[in-house]
Amino acid sequence: MKKSKPARRSWLLVLTADDRKVQKAAECDADVLILDLSDSVPPDRKETARARIVDWFTHGHPFGNRQLVIKPNNLHSPWGPADLAAVAGLGAAGIYYPEPDSAEELQLVCNAMEAAGSEGELMALLETPRSFVNIKDLCTVRRVTTLCHAQGDLALNLGATLTDTRETLLYTASQTVLYARAYGLRSIDTILPSDLKNPALVADYIQTSKRLGFDSCSTFYAPHVPAINAAFTPAPDRVADAREIVAGYEAALADKRAAFVRGNGQWVTLHQYRQAQAVVALADQLT
Repeated sequence: MKKSKPARRSWLLVLTADDRKVQKAAECDADVLILDLSDSVPPDRKETARARIVDWFTHGHPFGNRQLVIKPNNLHSPWGPADLAAVAGLGAAGIYYPEPDSAEELQLVCNAMEAAGSEGELMALLETPRSFVNIKDLCTVRRVTTLCHAQGDLALNLGATLTDTRETLLYTASQTVLYARAYGLRSIDTILPSDLKNPALVADYIQTSKRLGFDSCSTFYAPHVPAINAAFTPAPDRVADAREIVAGYEAALADKRAAFVRGNGQWVTLHQYRQAQAVVALADQLT
């Protein structure tokens, strides 16, 4: 039987050099915690943060049964090679790799994980122009399971302006989802509203990500996590409806029909069936 993937609605970046942020992360309900060694860690604390993560995986960490991934520095940075050598075999759920410009670069990460005996996944953060020029090749690297639309750094690298209406990076957002769907990968959008503490603005931001087709959202601000989880958790009535669609379509197939019409007039084909299956699968993961 194929193993069900764990639910990954919300991803929280953990500022590993900040004790207060580590505690906040330990207390929040994010599905996945991203243990950061890159942007949030000042240069003079890089080695200390790296040693801390190694110690967490060796002697125990404060994050309970949460899924943990590690974000090293890029291999072209002064700290990247040492980061990868230290964390590749730690037993994290995956490596959350920033700024991959080419498939060859991602393959180096994959090779290091294999040499270390890791069973982890590889998540690619699309944040440079070359990430998108080479996106198809990135998707084909073994172990890559997830694409992240890392729009903060991407906007900086493009010279674009981030807006709450999202129009400046809709193209790259759609590309992320398109290629993720084409290659059977997961997709993450990043939450970067102009006012982090405005609940209505944050909720609208998350809903835009969901409408674009993203599977999940990431944030560095722990109070966003409940809103993300709520947005990506199907309501009970939707789950019940999806189960009815799945059962009805499978009964139709058994009767050698490729579609059927429900009592409410809804036409159900393979398209609606697959959508319903995804809802049921997520609901089952969350129970």
